[in-house]
Amino acid sequence: MKWAPWIIGLAGLAVVAYGLLLNWKHPPRVVATATIEVENPRNGRRVKLGTRTLETAGGGRMTEVELPGGTWIGCTGGDCARTVRDEHFELFEALREKGH
Repeated sequence: MKWAPWIIGLAGLAVVAYGLLLNWKHPPRVVATATIEVENPRNGRRVKLGTRTLETAGGGRMTEVELPGGTWIGCTGGDCARTVRDEHFELFEALREKGH
């Protein structure tokens, strides 16, 4: 029984290493791009943001939206506009301060 934690730890490490190797050999690739307009719920201003759909090595797909600073974030439930409105109010405040 004293070897069980070591065996479980090594098995977990092997799974993580395999996932990293798979991601390194077959990085996610962009299969689609688009733009969306997101309305600021506080002042009604609209902002255009880029989106992309990525396909992973396992065949899964995920959608991301690009924030004005160039950071890509995953879209919750595939709804990028809602993700930006719900989670990134500070984005709109920063845009307002810059005069966009």
